[in-house]
Amino acid sequence: MMTSPSRPATGKRLGCTTAVLALACAAALPSAQAAGFALGDFDPTQWQPIVVADEGAATLSWDLTEGVGSPGQGWLVNYLQPRTFSTGSSANRLALIYTGFSHDPAVSGALTGLAFSADVRGYSTSFSFAPLGYLRPVIVQDGMSFSVASSDVTVLLGQYQPQVWSFTSDSNWLSGDGSTLKPDFSVDGSPIQFGLRFSHFTSCNSSAGCVGGQTLTGIDNIGVTLISAVPEPSSGALALAGAGALAFWLRRRKASPST
Repeated sequence: MMTSPSRPATGKRLGCTTAVLALACAAALPSAQAAGFALGDFDPTQWQPIVVADEGAATLSWDLTEGVGSPGQGWLVNYLQPRTFSTGSSANRLALIYTGFSHDPAVSGALTGLAFSADVRGYSTSFSFAPLGYLRPVIVQDGMSFSVASSDVTVLLGQYQPQVWSFTSDSNWLSGDGSTLKPDFSVDGSPIQFGLRFSHFTSCNSSAGCVGGQTLTGIDNIGVTLISAVPEPSSGALALAGAGALAFWLRRRKASPST
């Protein structure tokens, strides 16, 4: 029987109700700068996949697909575990990085706060266990990927749900290669790019092997809000909360008919 190790659903949600509040959050920070992006339509030439782990026979891919978004186009993440004929396991982690935007601390200031948002939906699974995979934000600096420990959101079957994560430069950032290297958010740091990382893990404990399976996950309306310089603590929290408003505004923009 094919099984999947459990992973905690620890993505942190924050809420704002209007895009106006997101602008107000940024305006409330006289000593800080707010920047970032909010995307509901995607140019595949501006997104770069980065393999963080590829162990075992399973495959993992991000495919831009019409009709799977919320609404319109969106990313369909396909995890495919083939039939096995002995014991074994697979571990796949694939990041997708937006290359159309970067933050250069030397130019735009040291980063103190980062918030990510995305709409996530578990479309289908042929496995008997519940998780379709695990999603977390990721950054890339000097060719190395970094993510915050225990920031995975567990993807389950259902409709699109908004997810928002908020971090600071002092969060527990881990390198993708397992080394002790940390990102440099200071003005001495190199430019940083942003994206999301999808992971899945399966194992077979039968010497006769296990039937394979597949999961499909939809991801849409991806946004990043960055706070640079040093805001007052209360103002910084308010600005990160504005990421929820970005996601709300993006969904409404995609849902509105063109004029």
